[in-house]
Amino acid sequence: MPIPQTGDTRPMPGGEPVSKLRFVSSLPHPTRQVIGRRDDIRLVLRALADQRLVTLVGPGGVGKTALAIEVTEEAEPEFGRVVSASVVNAEDLGEVACLVSTAVMGQPIEDISVIASALAATPTLLLIDNCEQAIDAVAEITEGLLTNSPETRVLATSRRPLNLANEVTVTVKPLPFPTDLATAPVTDFAAVQLFLERVRQADPTFELTDSNAGVIADICGRADGIPLAIELAAALVRTRSLTDILAAMVDGSDSLSGRRRDLHVHQRSVAASFEWSRQFLSLGERRLLDRLSVFVGGFTAEAARIIGEADDDGALTQLVDHSLVLFDQATGRYRLLEVLRSDAESRLEPDEWHRLVDRHARWCQHLAVQIREGMFKPDPARLFPDFDHEIPNLGSALRRCWQRGDINGFREILAPMANWWVHHARPEGVEHWPELLLDSEITHEQSMNIRLALAYHFSHRGQYEESIIHARKAHELAATVGDHDTAAAAVMSEANAKAATGNVDSGIALLNDALVLSQRSETPFVGLWARVNLARLDPEGAARHLTGALQIAQQGFTIAEALVLMELSRIASADGRTNEAIRISDESIAIMRETDYSEGLATALTTRAHIAASVNDFSGARAGFDEALLIGSRITHRAVVAGARDGLAGLPDSSAPITTMPTDQPLTDRELAVAHLLRGDLTQREIADELYVAPSTVKTHVKSIYRKLGVAKRSHAITRAAELGLFNR
Repeated sequence: MPIPQTGDTRPMPGGEPVSKLRFVSSLPHPTRQVIGRRDDIRLVLRALADQRLVTLVGPGGVGKTALAIEVTEEAEPEFGRVVSASVVNAEDLGEVACLVSTAVMGQPIEDISVIASALAATPTLLLIDNCEQAIDAVAEITEGLLTNSPETRVLATSRRPLNLANEVTVTVKPLPFPTDLATAPVTDFAAVQLFLERVRQADPTFELTDSNAGVIADICGRADGIPLAIELAAALVRTRSLTDILAAMVDGSDSLSGRRRDLHVHQRSVAASFEWSRQFLSLGERRLLDRLSVFVGGFTAEAARIIGEADDDGALTQLVDHSLVLFDQATGRYRLLEVLRSDAESRLEPDEWHRLVDRHARWCQHLAVQIREGMFKPDPARLFPDFDHEIPNLGSALRRCWQRGDINGFREILAPMANWWVHHARPEGVEHWPELLLDSEITHEQSMNIRLALAYHFSHRGQYEESIIHARKAHELAATVGDHDTAAAAVMSEANAKAATGNVDSGIALLNDALVLSQRSETPFVGLWARVNLARLDPEGAARHLTGALQIAQQGFTIAEALVLMELSRIASADGRTNEAIRISDESIAIMRETDYSEGLATALTTRAHIAASVNDFSGARAGFDEALLIGSRITHRAVVAGARDGLAGLPDSSAPITTMPTDQPLTDRELAVAHLLRGDLTQREIADELYVAPSTVKTHVKSIYRKLGVAKRSHAITRAAELGLFNR
């Protein structure tokens, strides 16, 4: 068979014109800066330095191709040449080979050995883009090329791995987006940065304001940080308001469609992008994907089996491999991107959807009981991270029950966990809770739990009179059902509310009553916290109360022990016993790190930072506040973030060191400046931005640096420059 040439339209055997193979395989040169991928670029470059095959995997529209092109731009000085081939339209081995050979040799050739010979002549980085449609063919060709071309490295992009030996897979994740405007400015998030840049391309007069920042954050959140969805939403500002764009996204209507000529058909809309991935799934995998849409925020493998009716983990694993379900190794949880979840939900028949919602609600009821049982166990905070992950699911179950008029279902979920819900979630439907208390069918135990939660809720809002009313009623109901733990907790709630209104003596008396009640409890946990609260209201007896609390905590309440130590360190610091305060505080922090209790760790770090600042250890204080701020932002805890920021604001400014550039080195001043920035692990585009030059100029400087230092890689250049003392001048 004659080898088809680029642009040849002669029919092949079977009558198909060669032009249908689209032997135009090169990828476009980037015209816009990739936003929010600095760490990803570094990670991929390091992977390419260590391994010969790196595959970027991730959901459709996440920006794999843009990232890959940026990586090839950065890596070009390390190779004799960089070539790229898009195989998005290929369907078999011959078509993939022709597209790759066109990129490598300028002509379509099906013989892999010929392509390998052409690659063997020069160290080459070969980018193969959009591999998922012909994944087996790409894998076969890649294996052949790597085997027969020792100086060739392959960077692939795909929605699923090639599954070859020694393949390094790098998951390209969505861009970070704001979930709480109180934790950081919206412009700190890459998703918002991308949205603003694309909006200003559509409307150069657009401005970010306090009034539209929240809507922009919601749009980026609804897009789940997927660059494609963000860009398509931004393009709509020509004809629609931000609120209209957000409303369409919330409704689930497929308004996110693009008309850019450089977009492939499967990227013209968000729905089309996911439809492209669905075609590679089996019927069972599609069915499971749609059922998983009932979860909000994520789920465990066990929950997928119970509610999604997954027969085994095979189908779920396949969905992860196809980048349709994301897996978080740190938490062991799975989730669907919100834009995909909405699409999958819309594919379910109404009867099946209602059946799934009912099953999800029953699962949440069981979870609520587990939360209630865990509240008075040793170290309940150890359980909180697992429960906290389920807040979106619990909230959605409550909302669905209320919307459907299933008040009993709402009550069955809420009542057991009401107290925990106030402390750990942004309570939804709190305004409806009093209506539940008027329902004659509610049990004493349910009413008791909801009353106690309301007491805490109103106390947090500064409505202490309302808090006291509900705390007293909770105490009365707890006494009726013989629940000594809840009775003591209710008395403590009333005590704190009394103290907050200035009646400290009454608060102390009530806390002593709570101590008496706690002696009837099956767990010493309530008595422990009664002593901690007494320490806060009774400064003179604080050390005595905390010592008693510490003795209880050391019986196995590890996190409580850390919190008590933190309080003791504050007392020691206030008394001028600084060394003791530092020792105790460090012990508290060590325990928090071991237990992985983020909120407690952030609070302990803030306490330690204040102690450091009190003895003018400002660098130590800054480090503590910075870490606390980072943790608070990650867990979106407003109080933690505010405390860390206030601490940082109270520290004196530190001066930055001044670096003097040498003039008598073999490197020019500009090359030395580039070398310094290379050491900082910046990408070449970021170096260009720092020096206000074109990326091509930086490439020229990098090649010159390598030549003058006699090296071939960035890491070697940094090492050699350090040996010569270039970074010390």
